[in-house]
Amino acid sequence: MVSRRRSRRPLRFLTLAALAIGAGWASCFRLNLSASSPAGVYFLIPVQLSRPLERGDLVLACPPRPVAKIGRAHGYLHFGLCPGLVPELLKPVEAVPGDRVAVQNFFVVINQQPVPGALLLPRDSGGRPLTPFSPHELEVPADSLFLLSTHSPRSWDSRYFGPVPLAAVRARAVPLWRFAP
Repeated sequence: MVSRRRSRRPLRFLTLAALAIGAGWASCFRLNLSASSPAGVYFLIPVQLSRPLERGDLVLACPPRPVAKIGRAHGYLHFGLCPGLVPELLKPVEAVPGDRVAVQNFFVVINQQPVPGALLLPRDSGGRPLTPFSPHELEVPADSLFLLSTHSPRSWDSRYFGPVPLAAVRARAVPLWRFAP
């Protein structure tokens, strides 16, 4: 007669294997269904293993705590593993350290060039007022990035909360498969 201990070994092995596969998937791939970036599957390259980040790179970053608190309170952010238990933001890098960023006529302007599609909305979908990150032009600090998505006009990003610290960036995201063009 086979002991109960031996009959449970395959089940334990399968459970551990499933957990290992799930952890590997979660750490290397990201399924994005948010409206602010194209829906699809992204391969994540940890920022420590990535080349230096540049304008146009897509990154996965934790919002700063005050931003996370506002995002949670307004329903922009749900549950995740960043400080404040909010999810990472998947956003393009639009400005790097040294770039000058301003808001003019409800558009984001970087290095004196308007960013196509970077409109600032006066209110969110709940009717709450939205304010730009700053009433003045600012230079992106040496330890920060300006994250801005033009994929959706309702993207909640640096246009409303300002530059994000480089230390908050977890990975560079490379699209593997997008659900729609």
